[in-house]
Amino acid sequence: MKSLKKIYDLFTDHPYDVGETYFQHMREALWIAARMYCCFVAQTVHAFFPFIPPPCGTDIETMKIFCHNHSPEERERRRNQIIIEEKDTTYY
Repeated sequence: MKSLKKIYDLFTDHPYDVGETYFQHMREALWIAARMYCCFVAQTVHAFFPFIPPPCGTDIETMKIFCHNHSPEERERRRNQIIIEEKDTTYY
């Protein structure tokens, strides 16, 4: 049983460290990977055919902003903001 706990911890320690469940973390990581893959394809096409401009949102600056907005710190800040807004809701 102790070895099962170690395996479980391998999959959950990091997501819990950033304040997410395993599946929340998986969703966010897959979203980032999908966005980066689309950028990779667009930039590869642009590399071979420089007359085809890459689509908006695949440039370095946009990707930096995207990565910042999806960093663990920003996701935690957004979760906390939602919780605070829910607590501020008053019903009369």
